[in-house]
Amino acid sequence: MRQFLFLFLVILCGGVLGGGCAADDEDSIIVDVWPIVLYFDVVDKESGESLLTSADSMRVLPMSVSFEGMTYGYGERQSGSYTTGGNRQFYAVMHGVTPTDLEDGRHVLSFGDISGDETFDKEPIVISWADGSTDVIELSNSLEDGYDHIKRSFRLNDEDYYSTVFEFRK
Repeated sequence: MRQFLFLFLVILCGGVLGGGCAADDEDSIIVDVWPIVLYFDVVDKESGESLLTSADSMRVLPMSVSFEGMTYGYGERQSGSYTTGGNRQFYAVMHGVTPTDLEDGRHVLSFGDISGDETFDKEPIVISWADGSTDVIELSNSLEDGYDHIKRSFRLNDEDYYSTVFEFRK
């Protein structure tokens, strides 16, 4: 009887576990698309010291970022979400401009989340600083080959930029 019970359990487990895995084809591939988050490292143009941790922070704060017709002020927590559907993506919640620390210890401002599966072609992100100056980041983002390849690029003030951590000297 024990042999019969053991054989029955092996067949049952094999049927349950083996039947749940269909052969992979192109339609069953799931691609995870991360949201886009930009980081602003604001430093003194002469000393190179962070302006976000010093008494001079009022030289750059308050500041705001304009993106797709919305303006996000420093420290104004956003309650709305910004996300598109169609694939399995990480939920992109627009937090606006918030202070954060990078892994290397730098205190920076973060802006995002921007949905990583939306198409942008040189979409301007305008940063307005407390001193009246502005900087413009252009965001290009596209998914190609049915989500197999993400093409993403940035420009800062008409110059190609190869990082999501932008340094601003004020």
